[in-house]
Amino acid sequence: MPAVALVLTAHMSARQLFEQSSQVRNWLLTAEQLEETRLLVNADGVRRLQAAAALEAELAAAEGQPLANAAVPQGITWREQLLYCRFYEGKIVDFCKFFGFDKTVQATAIVFFKRFYLHNTVMDYDPKIVLITCLFLSTKVENTLIPIDEFLSKIPKAPEAATIIDQELKVSQGLKFEFAIQHPYWPLHGLFLDMQSYLQSTQPRQRHPDLIKRLYAIYNQAVDIVTASLISDVSFQFMPSQIALAAMLEASHGTVSHSLTVEGLTAAAASANAAISAPATGAVAVVAAAATLGQTVAQIMQGFIADRFQNEEGSRVDGLLAVLAHIRETLRGAPSLVVDKASAGAVAAKLKTSMNPEFDPASRVFRKRRAETEREAAEKRTRKAEKARHSLEQLATVLN
Repeated sequence: MPAVALVLTAHMSARQLFEQSSQVRNWLLTAEQLEETRLLVNADGVRRLQAAAALEAELAAAEGQPLANAAVPQGITWREQLLYCRFYEGKIVDFCKFFGFDKTVQATAIVFFKRFYLHNTVMDYDPKIVLITCLFLSTKVENTLIPIDEFLSKIPKAPEAATIIDQELKVSQGLKFEFAIQHPYWPLHGLFLDMQSYLQSTQPRQRHPDLIKRLYAIYNQAVDIVTASLISDVSFQFMPSQIALAAMLEASHGTVSHSLTVEGLTAAAASANAAISAPATGAVAVVAAAATLGQTVAQIMQGFIADRFQNEEGSRVDGLLAVLAHIRETLRGAPSLVVDKASAGAVAAKLKTSMNPEFDPASRVFRKRRAETEREAAEKRTRKAEKARHSLEQLATVLN
């Protein structure tokens, strides 16, 4: 199957393959669904925090050691959690640069982190621990695994290996044990190769070196745009192939219109063919060709899209172009989502009094819950042993 068949998937038969993946079933959401999920998870987290805090105060009073501050914690909002998580997503980028991990490991770690905190809250799980866990887990998934002791030895004030191993199970549960992540990088590379082939088959041979050089520069910039977009919700809302195509168009800056239409694509393709096919002679023509090179590549890109969609209904193509326009707007806004240390610090200050004691090994609630769990496990073992003993007695009766 040509790479472009995986790239231009909206309303196409190739889309069905992606729709069968867990990424679509569980992790492809609308903006409204994302906000609703975050709101519900946060509300549940605050409710459990307040219940656990009340129980902690009750247990402390029963021990004759009342808490100095027994005020009911208010927790943080879902927007504050989103901001705080984005700060730590930026830290994942820093860690990957430090370790020398490639962009795929980085992207997978960030997506893991996002998915975990879509259904969990920082009031329960410390993002510092979850960050390290997601990064270590991503090295396994992307075949870049390094021994955990070596991994942790390079991280200042790193937790114990046992802590990460324990957290790894909790993160995996939060991910629904779905570790395969389809990123836009592969369809983006396939798109670049297909555009290069289209360029070589439709443009004069003498123009190929300059045009391919410019196309390659656009591709590299598109890769950077995709990487920068990881901090946004684009991976939750759109297919990787759509993101790849939008990034390629956005990398062309103003040379590719932000409001493409079917008619515009057809006209751009015809204009590109006419402009590039025209004979170029003399120094003036050479200078003019160099000055309009960016526009020429943009026209070729539009011509490429028009060529691939020539047999599709106009309404379907318009639908995809509308999606691409939305994605491009999201991509342009991604850099503004980066969170500085001061903003994250304000949320961290609130979290000091808003951490759920049920997840703190030093708290009375944690010890109570652990004791209950151990007692239930012991009772279960006793029942199982009693059942086995009873079965043996019955068997002995039959044999005798």
